[in-house]
Amino acid sequence: MPKVKGITDKKPRLKTVDDLVESIRVNGVLIPIIVRKKETGQKSTYEILAGHNRTHGSKLAGRETIPAIVLENISDEDALAIVIETNLIQRSFSDMRHSEKAAAIPCIIPRCFHKASVTIF
Repeated sequence: MPKVKGITDKKPRLKTVDDLVESIRVNGVLIPIIVRKKETGQKSTYEILAGHNRTHGSKLAGRETIPAIVLENISDEDALAIVIETNLIQRSFSDMRHSEKAAAIPCIIPRCFHKASVTIF
């Protein structure tokens, strides 16, 4: 199995790591992680965009592999958008770390202003 590395070196934020580990032992990982393939010289590496907690839980559960959706040719900007989107789906903006909020705001604000057009009377 190729090594995977997180897009950030963040530690999992779980209150119930034991529950996740036990679930993975019993059921496996039910939702694949999302990784992007990065070419580094002659070998490929994979960067985790979504699923840091599942990856950590899998390691603790003794698993050597994890189901993954592999994205190729993804820009840094698109990778960051995926990370932010999945974080916002998983928890609310107020639950995010300050560093995550700081990264999210520049990505969120342009999308808010470009989603709709307004007619001014």
